[in-house]
Amino acid sequence: MEDSLPGEPRENSLPLPAETDPALSLEVPAVESEGVPNEKQPLTSEDRVALQATLLAAREALSLRQFEQAETELAKAERLAKASDYLAQVERLADLTSYTKEFMAGFSAAYGNLEGGVELVYDEDRIVVVEVAPQQLIVRFRGANHTFAKEELPGGLVMAIHDWEFSQEELANLVFKAAYMASAQGATPEHLKKARAWWRQAEAANLELHGLPLVLEDDYDFSGSPAVDSPAPGATSTPSSEKLP
Repeated sequence: MEDSLPGEPRENSLPLPAETDPALSLEVPAVESEGVPNEKQPLTSEDRVALQATLLAAREALSLRQFEQAETELAKAERLAKASDYLAQVERLADLTSYTKEFMAGFSAAYGNLEGGVELVYDEDRIVVVEVAPQQLIVRFRGANHTFAKEELPGGLVMAIHDWEFSQEELANLVFKAAYMASAQGATPEHLKKARAWWRQAEAANLELHGLPLVLEDDYDFSGSPAVDSPAPGATSTPSSEKLP
């Protein structure tokens, strides 16, 4: 195994979503109630059940990297939340979706620049790229070759490829990587802890995340919230969480 790369890692930095396409931020406008601008409105129990199901569906779509579906569900959630106390949770999930989508766009760009002989690093493990094809990657890891379909790459390998392309000295890149890790299917408490630490590191350097780390505490369980009328029956499933090593 060679100890050097066939080229220096690139010093790129992904821009924050708000700095690129405003549509990616999924900003939710304040809704004005009749006669009282921006007044927070309590939701009916039916609205809360619908909002809970919609946010869980958006979260599951995000974990499966079905961004179009996630954004569709978020648009529904925006309308349901109106100007209620639940709007902040909609906005946080929209931000998580935007950051994860940007991360995956960066990964796709990095994948396109890979070539045989490139050495990747993940958690101090060295991974050598053997062969790259548009839909398949062969790497050598711990003395053996491994073949993966591009759409089925392990989360650790996805992050290693992203790290090779984008400088980890840029804290904005940690924000994106944390979003990818936190939203992945099968994310463990340890993964969430690491994502939270990266976000805190970014906030300590004065990067404004608008409360994004709180998304880790959002469970979208509104069953105990006060309602305008009597509770309505409804069942939701726990959101599935991409498998990380």
